Amino acid sequence: MELLSGALPHAAALIELAGLLSAAHAVLHGRSPQGSVAWALSLVFLAPLAAPLYWLFGRWKYEGYVVSRREGRAPIHQVRDRLHEQSAAVEDEGGSRADLWRELEALTGLRPTGGNAVRLLIDAEQTFADLFAGIEAAERQVLVQFYALDGGELGGALLERLEAKAREGVSVRLLHDRLGSWELDDAELDHLRRAGGEALSFAAKGRWTGRLQLNFRNHRKVAVVDGRRAWVGGLNAEQVCLGRDPRLRTWRDTHLAIEGPAARSLQLGFLEDWSWASGELPELDWPEAGESREGAGVAVLPTGPADEVDTLALAFAAAFSAARRRLWISTPYFLPDERVTAALQLAALRGVDVRLLLPSVSDHRIVHLASLAQHEEMAVAGVRLFRYSPGFLHQKVALIDDDLCLIGSGNLDNRSLRLNFETTVAVRDEGLAGELESALARDFSLSQEQPPDALARRRLVTRVSARVARLFAPVL
Repeated sequence: MELLSGALPHAAALIELAGLLSAAHAVLHGRSPQGSVAWALSLVFLAPLAAPLYWLFGRWKYEGYVVSRREGRAPIHQVRDRLHEQSAAVEDEGGSRADLWRELEALTGLRPTGGNAVRLLIDAEQTFADLFAGIEAAERQVLVQFYALDGGELGGALLERLEAKAREGVSVRLLHDRLGSWELDDAELDHLRRAGGEALSFAAKGRWTGRLQLNFRNHRKVAVVDGRRAWVGGLNAEQVCLGRDPRLRTWRDTHLAIEGPAARSLQLGFLEDWSWASGELPELDWPEAGESREGAGVAVLPTGPADEVDTLALAFAAAFSAARRRLWISTPYFLPDERVTAALQLAALRGVDVRLLLPSVSDHRIVHLASLAQHEEMAVAGVRLFRYSPGFLHQKVALIDDDLCLIGSGNLDNRSLRLNFETTVAVRDEGLAGELESALARDFSLSQEQPPDALARRRLVTRVSARVARLFAPVL
């Protein structure tokens, strides 16, 4: 007992020292002042609890990932240049979106392209029917990556089709996130591998702390067939997306099908991720783009924690600032940073119809509470908030005026804006915008608009919990 009582002060001192060193690390390496302050205070005053959590969740910079597209390193840089030479640039005779296209290209290093055919896909049934048809028609290669993949009805059907194409001699590569696909048994991938396909998981690596790192998830949902057709959006290949969870009820989501030069830009993002996961740069098929400049303008935005700046946050802020008449946004998680918050508030103050569509049913209680407090800042500026009633809302889309759409995997929260690898596409096409307007109008009709003082009407415990949760928004 004496030995134990003598060891306790030393253990406590070591824990406090670990907390202080971790706090110093947070201050030196944090991507935002708010996040650094939140972690530093927690690490100093609550070291036994905060120190382990910091090394699991708190690091901001993804080390080791080679951002070849931005740094100009061969050979991915050479592929990018060849794509730019072959692709038709976006035509914008009126110039109303020219500045935005230049900003997005500067952020990502990828040139927006014209001449794309685009189709809006609603929910899992329509999306995966279209994706499966595309995979079955593949002639040369199939590239698929999902954050969450399981062996259930949806994921199993995907794996079966990939295995069948691999047996036909088509080059098949499947990439999934190790944490997001935790339910996937690796044995389920062996059938694909034995058929001649390849399957890898994406995980943080490069240091011993990578084994404990829960940040830096590859949250993308992208598929590319033969370098010409692509699918991108919010849906994962997992059972819950079929809307059969009794707690979440229905599952509302949106995906986009693209045929044209933008598919090759999405393929370039896959190539970077695959190279990191495998340590090798595979040979992929890069078909030349057609001559036609007719069709939608598309800017592909692959973003993540390896970027020198917070690319997705800046892209969202730029796009929202371009709104002149309408800005309708749907996202499951709403905890934007100060740049995106300011862009939304300014849009509402200059008379833009700014609406936020969020779920009424949440799968992350703390994030839901924090977003309740966040709504107060929006309501003061005139932003309208709606809660989707039928079930869980997972789509990540924005409709800007009558011609511009954002669709992808990125949420308006700290994880997507700073910590996850995401893929979003900006599409200029009045036809697609009209489809998205109709889809969102239906969603709004099934939703309840929240009064500006919605939080003030809640119970005291909810009001206090929401404000406390809001303090931790930078680290959620």
